[in-house]
Amino acid sequence: MTAARQAILDLVERFARNVDLYRSPSCNESQARHEFMDPFFAALCGEKKTFRVQEDPKGRSQ
Repeated sequence: MTAARQAILDLVERFARNVDLYRSPSCNESQARHEFMDPFFAALCGEKKTFRVQEDPKGRSQ
């Protein structure tokens, strides 16, 4: 099993264990992104980096 696949499986298991927390009003988007989504997408891409929203030339979020 590749490291990326194992990382994704671990994240999915952690999400399943904490699903009530992620769905609760006390968990904001930033917290969920930091704890689950950023590492998930980093594992998918095979990279360890921070994902950032980039602005298009007209100033709208992409």
